[in-house]
Amino acid sequence: MTPETAADLWESYAELLTWRLFTLPLGGRIMLSPGQGRTVRFTRDGGGLEWALFAPGRDMLPSRRLPWPALFTDYESFANMAVRGFREIFGVALPFELTAQAWVEDTGEQLDPRGLGFGEFAAESGDLDADTACEIIERARAVEAADRESRTRDHALAMFYGSRVLEQQGVEILIGGDEQWPVRDHTVHFLGVSGDDLLVVLDVFVNLAGLERIPAASTEVDGRMVDRGSTAYARAMIDADPDFRRVQAQRPALARELTENRVTLDYSILEIDSQQRLLHHRFDGTPPMLIEIDYAATVAEDANGPATDPIEVRLPFDPFPLLQPADWPYRNRIPHWPSASGNAPIIVLTGDNGAGYTIRSYDETAPESEFMLPAAIARLTGLHRYDWEVEELYGLAVATCSGHDFSAEKVLDPHAMLDAHNALGSPRLWVATPRRTCLTAVPYDLDDRQALVFQHLVRLTYDDDSYGNALITRGVYLVENGHITTFVDDVDLIGRR
Repeated sequence: MTPETAADLWESYAELLTWRLFTLPLGGRIMLSPGQGRTVRFTRDGGGLEWALFAPGRDMLPSRRLPWPALFTDYESFANMAVRGFREIFGVALPFELTAQAWVEDTGEQLDPRGLGFGEFAAESGDLDADTACEIIERARAVEAADRESRTRDHALAMFYGSRVLEQQGVEILIGGDEQWPVRDHTVHFLGVSGDDLLVVLDVFVNLAGLERIPAASTEVDGRMVDRGSTAYARAMIDADPDFRRVQAQRPALARELTENRVTLDYSILEIDSQQRLLHHRFDGTPPMLIEIDYAATVAEDANGPATDPIEVRLPFDPFPLLQPADWPYRNRIPHWPSASGNAPIIVLTGDNGAGYTIRSYDETAPESEFMLPAAIARLTGLHRYDWEVEELYGLAVATCSGHDFSAEKVLDPHAMLDAHNALGSPRLWVATPRRTCLTAVPYDLDDRQALVFQHLVRLTYDDDSYGNALITRGVYLVENGHITTFVDDVDLIGRR
């Protein structure tokens, strides 16, 4: 393996590490080790992130701390510095020499360390050829890309709905609503003013099951830890927010009122649940309130300031995603997106015209166009949970979820896919969408006989036109932890792995 290839592998590894550190939850720990008791340990607490090197019999090894809140670019520098440290001090030649563990300290929850540790390759890391090494890293990058896409989509939804709710309530948004992500550590999603003395602080979370699923958050105030939901926590968040500091510099009267405690803080959480309902949670013991949005509400062209030049924004129709073959003849005439890499089916949008669903187009230059796909995926997720039926066919456990309008498209819904993981007891799945309304999942690890059964089942469904369901693909998706990571063009190409 050439030095150039090794350098590329380390560059990709540092990018993977950056993402995992940026998304590491409060109390999270990551430990990387090349063996012989040598470790680099990453620790997340309320004040930031720290890495430190440890080795038996060696003192004064390097450590670094990244204070919270930090920019994403700071995480990139932080991760690269850690990688250089353990490469040089521990003499690690390739990422495949590392094993990894990840967990949350307080709860003991085990986090997925894939992409950071490659223990199964450690013994043979020196014998890996360049193509195999790059394939291993690319597999890890595909998992990271799927996670990033999912989180980015959730962020876009949070910004869309949070902005609409606050504007509908007459709140002047001071910070929040920026679709660009990731930028920096989270403080609060939105901060605005209502009237003369009310500072509205809002966090928005997507696809939860009540406040108990809200990510833990705490910070130190006056020598004690305070948790999300308290006034002290909200004040600490806005004091730490660099965007709000810039707002105060532009609005000295507001800054003075805050300093003199003449402004009331109102902290709450907007939950976008799995049925696409908006639930407003306060921390005063009252039950959550259901909010309906008027989609004709006005928004400002400049999202960083008050609504001085309003334009009317309305989704042209209620979109749902629809899979079409990669070679669909009309793909160049209508907005579409890839469902995965390679020759995977494309996603177009459909809407209910009263008599059924029809494929719809829209003006891609309109302000609302960027929300169309996230809104479609959200509506797909919001459909009632389709039940998975599990049966055994010639020694192969098969889960099917078919017969519904958007059964095939549920491969795009991480929640539906998590149900399939649970039904089959497998963290990795092959998922087939041969025809409209057809969805089949099997475990990833198949022996030769099981692979033949799955291939025959997909081919049989693809070739059977007795129900008149439109063709989609003979290929199959690889799904990990609820997310599509790659696509294989033809089911006959998979085999024993």
